[in-house]
Amino acid sequence: MRYSIILLFFIFYTINTYSQVSDKAGNVYPTIEVDGLTWIAKNMKFETLNVSCPMKGGIVRCDVPERYYLFEEAKEVCKTLGSEWRLPSQEDWASLVYFFGEEKISYPILIGLGKSGFNATLSGYVDGFSTWDYKKNGYYWSSTINDEYGENHFLHKRPYVISFDSNERTVWRVPAVPNDMNKYYISVRCVKD
Repeated sequence: MRYSIILLFFIFYTINTYSQVSDKAGNVYPTIEVDGLTWIAKNMKFETLNVSCPMKGGIVRCDVPERYYLFEEAKEVCKTLGSEWRLPSQEDWASLVYFFGEEKISYPILIGLGKSGFNATLSGYVDGFSTWDYKKNGYYWSSTINDEYGENHFLHKRPYVISFDSNERTVWRVPAVPNDMNKYYISVRCVKD
């Protein structure tokens, strides 16, 4: 119990949530500093050519405070915050998650039930026709490309996706599965050193 209190005290005083950054369209994002990295603490909502909004029952809902991006756009959208901002790598995500403990400990802290300030959302993903897993899971692009499998494996050269899984109450790292990466839209967070 004593160590838990010390850990919570340490976490509370090592996170800075007092700054913000704006994209080129004027959208404002709060930022937090965790383990030497600065993260935006809200999903990107910059409008791009192929951006998507959540869909429910065939109705596009752009009244929500975020957008979903194809992988190629996700790699570029962070630059709208400034040249030093980028799409987080797998190592960046691991640094964030493990700063607060293992995956199951970090999950409630990072989705807003804790005091991290990161506030991951369970926004699901858009496949071009519908929004899936909305309010169940949160998915975020990683810049890291999977090269763990052989060249003929269907997951070879797929970007990793970070999943905040509400069923398991944990954070997962998974290679993006879809064969057609040009129809899956996923949320974006950005980071800078």
